[in-house]
Amino acid sequence: MEDALLRTIARLDGTPFPSTARLASGWLLGRVPARGNPGRGPDPQTAYCAQVLAVTYQDMGLLPAGRRPDRYDPGSFWSGDNLGLAAGYRLGGEIAVDIPAG
Repeated sequence: MEDALLRTIARLDGTPFPSTARLASGWLLGRVPARGNPGRGPDPQTAYCAQVLAVTYQDMGLLPAGRRPDRYDPGSFWSGDNLGLAAGYRLGGEIAVDIPAG
């Protein structure tokens, strides 16, 4: 799993965040059933955080590969609601991070 993670990081390193319009249209198109080739992974020119995380989870085998990565939004990951992890996987509880004032 770690090798898949490192390969995904190397492949997506430096990919810029999309414009608001491209972000919204990509998310909406990700929710429409695909016709023909559903595509694989983020546009090499731009990607947003949830899309990168979805591709990474798919490459690691945590998410089924059949769903388009642009179908996910950030709330899919921080809440874990209906994420639909592959059989045998589940997310652990949230981990609090306390940063002392300094």
